[in-house]
Amino acid sequence: MNTADCDSTPTVLVVDDDSATTELARVVLERAGFLVRDASNGELALHLYREVPADVVLTDMAMPRMGGLELIESLRREFPQSKIVAMSGGGNILDEALTQGADRVVEKPFSPAYLSRTIADLCEDRLADPSSSS
Repeated sequence: MNTADCDSTPTVLVVDDDSATTELARVVLERAGFLVRDASNGELALHLYREVPADVVLTDMAMPRMGGLELIESLRREFPQSKIVAMSGGGNILDEALTQGADRVVEKPFSPAYLSRTIADLCEDRLADPSSSS
């Protein structure tokens, strides 16, 4: 899979309070050619995104301080063109995430191939959107 189409080095901000999930996502995404940054909660993620926006935000739903739904809402308000993937163990929370503005959802435990493809697809969508080009 060629992710170089997104940018020279597409970035993903992985947001999860579970270090094992964060590390697994990091390994999968770095192998797929992405640069990965991480945050343990939505509050920290929003701060990092404001400093240097990522091409895609991959966020868990249940976290301390600021959960995924609140992060999605904040990103949509401040950065309407941001690309967001909601991640959870399943259930109605993923439907709610889509309603709140997530572009895609990923159920945990995730397939490495599915996660990589989902992120790459969003990068391609970003390039196809004229409002996101420079």
